[in-house]
Amino acid sequence: MQTIRIGVKLHTPTFMHQRRLRIGDFLILLSSLLIIGIMTYQVYVIGFTPAATVRIESCNGTFLYTLDENRNLPVEGPLGITEVIIEDRKVHVSSSPCRNQIAVAADKISKSGEWLINLPNGVFIVIEGGEPYGNGEIDDLAF
Repeated sequence: MQTIRIGVKLHTPTFMHQRRLRIGDFLILLSSLLIIGIMTYQVYVIGFTPAATVRIESCNGTFLYTLDENRNLPVEGPLGITEVIIEDRKVHVSSSPCRNQIAVAADKISKSGEWLINLPNGVFIVIEGGEPYGNGEIDDLAF
């Protein structure tokens, strides 16, 4: 007795065949690993630091300035003009019409979260964005 074969050939799935990697496959794999390595380096080693801005609030409104440009800013308050200076990515008050001159005696600020206030003249200066003050650690005086 003879068996009759019908023209159906069973194929094994293509993923079961062993296929050799070609030069193009290696180039794609190598470039993918290189891109992943560069992105990982930028995120974890270099980090992403957005440009820091200086926010100045007074009775005349809120004003935003970048730390990248040196400038002298006269800020008007109820008592007169408070001179704010942005220089070398640091901010300080150079003159104020108030009596005690506490804001003038304060140190320069340069990190995100640091602030200066001239309370008698109603001028508030804060740095936003950029690298956080104290590397994001909680201050022991917060509690």
